[in-house]
Amino acid sequence: MRFLTVLLLLAITSFSSFSQTRYKVGKVSKKDWQIEKLDSLREVCDAVIIENIGLSRIDYNTTKGWMLEYNYYIKVLVLNDKGIDQYGNLDIVFSDNDDVYVKGYTYSLAESGKVEDEKFTTRDGMFTEYTDFRDNLILHIPNVKKNTIVEYELKILSQNIANVRDWVFQSENPVLFSEYTTITPEYFDFNAFYQGSYPVKIEKGEGVSSINGTDFSETYSYFKKVYSAKNLPGVPDEIYTSVKSNSFTKYRFEIRGYRDFYLVYHPLGSNYSTIIKERLFDNSYFVQYQKNNNILNDIIGDVKIDNSISGANTVYRLVSKNIAWNKQNGWVTPNKSYRKLINDRNGSAAEINNLLVGALRKAGFNAYPVLLNTRNAGRVNPFVPLISNFNYVICLLEVDGQRVLLDATEPQAPFGLIPLRCINGKALIVRDDATEQWVNLSTYLSAETLSSVEFSIDPEEEKIEKSINRKRLGIDLVRFITGLDSAKYVEDFNQRYTSEFSDAEINAHEINLEGSGAIENLNISQTVLSANNTIYISPFEDFKFKKNPFKNEKRYQGIDFVSPWKKVFMVTVNVPEGYTVQSDIKNKVFVTSDQKMSFKITSSKVGNKVIYTSMILIKDYYFLHTKYDEIKMFFDAVEKELSKQVMLVSEV
Repeated sequence: MRFLTVLLLLAITSFSSFSQTRYKVGKVSKKDWQIEKLDSLREVCDAVIIENIGLSRIDYNTTKGWMLEYNYYIKVLVLNDKGIDQYGNLDIVFSDNDDVYVKGYTYSLAESGKVEDEKFTTRDGMFTEYTDFRDNLILHIPNVKKNTIVEYELKILSQNIANVRDWVFQSENPVLFSEYTTITPEYFDFNAFYQGSYPVKIEKGEGVSSINGTDFSETYSYFKKVYSAKNLPGVPDEIYTSVKSNSFTKYRFEIRGYRDFYLVYHPLGSNYSTIIKERLFDNSYFVQYQKNNNILNDIIGDVKIDNSISGANTVYRLVSKNIAWNKQNGWVTPNKSYRKLINDRNGSAAEINNLLVGALRKAGFNAYPVLLNTRNAGRVNPFVPLISNFNYVICLLEVDGQRVLLDATEPQAPFGLIPLRCINGKALIVRDDATEQWVNLSTYLSAETLSSVEFSIDPEEEKIEKSINRKRLGIDLVRFITGLDSAKYVEDFNQRYTSEFSDAEINAHEINLEGSGAIENLNISQTVLSANNTIYISPFEDFKFKKNPFKNEKRYQGIDFVSPWKKVFMVTVNVPEGYTVQSDIKNKVFVTSDQKMSFKITSSKVGNKVIYTSMILIKDYYFLHTKYDEIKMFFDAVEKELSKQVMLVSEV
């Protein structure tokens, strides 16, 4: 990485500026604080983005060849402490050969009305190595406080012309104006992909430019597009969302290839197979798993390993318990040899799971690296082949006719369950022949909880005893056991439960992790609710979905359930002698119009027992926000059914 001067940027530019919006860093006036409805925005927003302007331009440098210039400009009014956290620091990731330049100011409005500023530049930041291929610039922006305006421009000059950066028009905070310009010569196969819910205006133009080198000259056409949007609302926090940026209005860009001056076409990572061969198989640390590494004997030792699920589990445990995770993803390529990793006894996710693949292969299994993007980084677009789409590696094991996904960073996790952070749409399997093949992580497992409750009523003592059993499987198990401290969980649960049911007394509460499931057992005593010789019971009061989780009238983001669902809740009521049952709970089924969500409730009687069973099934994991009204109505209907009571009427 080298510091970039403005003169260097201008030196490679062979054509003049265009009609996109101009900005000048260092010019802020009192009018920038005079935002319409600002007092109302302060109540719901952390900041207001006044202007956000960008440019990606490809131009020819007679010394270096084609170069990509990226400009980013932002002017934002910070409203509160969260806004300070969001805009008080810069963390910029870029290719290690890129040139980077930053210039900006923070502005404060004094009581006298004078605008006071403080400047910051690239030299105020700190450069660190991010991965083998990428660096990052970390810069603390000075004097950011409430009612401060932060303004800066970022310029990156890169020889990696394939990496045209996306432009995100929307934010979690409102955006008053956003614009992005792309300028590409005629030689480039350039594509743009829209995502979002709000309109983006596009203006097109073209012109002619020239290259004047010492040995040749060339005249060519270029194409310009200016994308712009105004007054975009912020995206609020909402339940059942993955990453807010997945819902933002944005454009993604791709250069699939280019023609040289002799009209020969050159693909630029035109598909994922090419990326695997050129970016991964050329990396000596990445391909360690393909070799018969004797150093892996230090992990496997003399343990006898059968070619079965049980044997693979043994290898998985040996790796996960001997190499600690340092909490770093490590992007997708290791930064250590196996020998150093084993000696250090700690490493990144990329290093540990690459080692797991190697150890499984050493033991005779078929295993492969799998590349994914974690949930906090957004989904991978399989149709835009870029190595930068990924930031994490797990392992795919093929054994006994099954596909099993593994992540050895979590030693307490059951075999075959990957952490929630990894469950994020599609992931790329790195086959030995570099064939492009994907696995859908979100449908790999479902989220299952099977619950049963048995009510035993003693009318004379006016007591109800409830025995509750819950078994969590799949994604629900992952959620439950990740970072689980059983003692603290029990303590916190008891506090929440007795807060909701003030008459409740929890007599016993146990958690057992068994195989691929977690079993939770409770015994609870409560006071009978009765009047006029009638005992009232709410059979589904311990079902999580007795209340509709979707309360807002409007939805901004898609609904992400992470995976398909199966929630079963069965209630058995032991009817005391001398009592009869009255209830409005009847057999019913609700299904959404697309058949992807269903709710079923049944009622039956066996001897002195009345049994009620409810089941929620969700066959898909992600729904567009346009389906929100129907999903809200579905859970309204579920809440209505689960709120019904059972009445035990004394025959005396």
